[in-house]
Amino acid sequence: MAGEINGGLCLLKVGDASTGTEIIGQGDATITHNGAPIELNNKSTGGWRVNLDGSLSTKSVDIALNVTFNDDAATEQLIADAFAGVSGVYTFDFVQYNYSGNFNPVINTETASKDVAVEQAFTFMSSGEITRTKVTP
Repeated sequence: MAGEINGGLCLLKVGDASTGTEIIGQGDATITHNGAPIELNNKSTGGWRVNLDGSLSTKSVDIALNVTFNDDAATEQLIADAFAGVSGVYTFDFVQYNYSGNFNPVINTETASKDVAVEQAFTFMSSGEITRTKVTP
């Protein structure tokens, strides 16, 4: 099979892809796409499920990002926004493509093991339309 995309570390920016400011570099990410087909079931379908073609309800994109903590001002602002429930425009750069849009950051876990860098796990929950853009190297 040709044309595979290798996984890579994710670069997080606040703002859009071209002018955004890097706030967390090189994290492991998992992207979850959500959406449910709209069912059109009625007596005429004979008990079979029939979905509205080309439509989904409650579409969303959640991006889970695991990073090594740093104490720069941008990271501290991200943590403050997560605690306050503040949404903002974020871009997730995966080298060959990126996701951009309005997200609410949530801190899932912080791991502080003795003599090891502090790790944080965030989930960025979409709020509104998210764009996926292929990047030509």
